[in-house]
Amino acid sequence: METVEQLPETLWIENELYRLHTAPLAAWLRQNGPIAFEQRSDACLRGYVGRWEIREGALWLIDLHGWRDGKRIRHTDLFNTTGDVRADWYSGQLVFEPAQDTLKEGTMALLQRVSVQDGMLMANRPAPI
Repeated sequence: METVEQLPETLWIENELYRLHTAPLAAWLRQNGPIAFEQRSDACLRGYVGRWEIREGALWLIDLHGWRDGKRIRHTDLFNTTGDVRADWYSGQLVFEPAQDTLKEGTMALLQRVSVQDGMLMANRPAPI
């Protein structure tokens, strides 16, 4: 069986775009579930794609695209809000790399990580892995 590369979630840090290798929303879905997103593509087995941002020393969910019961779901639907959502449910390591389209030709992407506790960044700068 052929493995299909998954659509990444994205992370913005200081106006730089990164591909996220961590799924911060998964912890919230476990705590508040079961919430089953429809898998509409083999390239997105989790059923949604989130956009995240680190700002003000915290991790924020700034957008989400998914489907449930035939209806499009956004982060504003899940959290019953009109704005961004601070990810205060998430504690762990965020692992990410520069988005491929932001790399200069001939350069390699290095994985980086930051520690997050209850949605708050534990260090100011990402550390290489």
